[in-house]
Amino acid sequence: MSFSEADFNTIILTPANFIQWQGPLENYPGENYSPVDATVNIFEWCDNQEANMNFYIYENWPDMAPYLSDGFPPSNQEINTYNNYVLDEFHEWFLDYYNEVTDRVDLPCLKMIPAGPVISHLFQNGFLDNIPITELYEDDAPHGRASIYFLASLVTYMTIYEEIAPLDYVPNDFIHENIRDSYQDIVNEIWSILPTFVNEEGSTVFCSLTTSTSALQVNSEIRIRPNPTSNFFEIETGLVEFDVSVINLTGQILKQKTFTTSDIFSMDIEDLPPGLYFIRITDFKNRVHKIESLVIE
Repeated sequence: MSFSEADFNTIILTPANFIQWQGPLENYPGENYSPVDATVNIFEWCDNQEANMNFYIYENWPDMAPYLSDGFPPSNQEINTYNNYVLDEFHEWFLDYYNEVTDRVDLPCLKMIPAGPVISHLFQNGFLDNIPITELYEDDAPHGRASIYFLASLVTYMTIYEEIAPLDYVPNDFIHENIRDSYQDIVNEIWSILPTFVNEEGSTVFCSLTTSTSALQVNSEIRIRPNPTSNFFEIETGLVEFDVSVINLTGQILKQKTFTTSDIFSMDIEDLPPGLYFIRITDFKNRVHKIESLVIE
C-alpha cells in the first residue's frame, strides 16, 4: 500500500534531538539542509500525496545533562533551572523554527504540540511536587518514564482533537499515584494553558478553534478593564472567590492572586514590561471561567 492509499489524516514531526545549540536555519552538521529545509520538504511531499491533512510540529524537551553539576538526578535548583530554559530559550527556538516553516509552506493546518513546555509548566506550578525525579525520568538525556510520556500524551490528545481529555478516565497503575490522584486538576490545567500558546497570527496549537476559549468553561459576564492598560486592571465578576493568573506567551505564570468577596478586585501589573499577556480566572475548584488577552502598554 502506498502512502497516498493509506488515507493518513495527521502528520506529527519533530526535528533532530539536541539541535537547539544552533539556529533552525543552520544546516544539520555534515548535511546541506537545515531543520527548516527538511521539515518543509517532508510536509510538502506528504501534502502532495494526501491533501488536507493536519500537520503538527512536536515540541519535545532538551538534554538535561548540561544543567547537572554532579550527574543524574538533578537537585531541586537544577531541575528548576532546566525547566526555566525549556519555557524560555528552548521554546523560543521552536517558535522561530515554526514561524520559518509556516512562512515557506502553505498548509490548511500547521500547528505545534508544546509537550515539553507544558510539562515544565506543570513542574513550575507544583503539579509534580513530591514525585522523585527518578520516577519521572530515567537519565540525563532525559528519557522519560511512563508518567512523563502520559503527560505528553495528554498534551498531544488535547492539541490534535481540540477537546479536553476525558475527566472520568482512570490512569493505569503504572502512572505515578500523585498524577493519578491529581488527574482532573492536571487535565484542567493543561486545557487552560494551551490557549496561551500564540503568535502574531493567533493560536499555534489549534487548527479549528481560532480562539480556544470557545471550547473552555467561559463566563461571559466576567469583564477585565481597562484593556489596554499600563499599571493595573480591574475585574468585574459575580464569583465569590477566585484566582487570577497573569501568563506570558510562553505559558509562564508571572503573577497570581486569590480574591475573596472582601477584596477590591484590582491587580497591580506596573512591574511587567509592555507586551501581550493572558489573564486566566479560575474558581476554588480550579475550573477555568475566563481566559482573556491583555495588552500592557
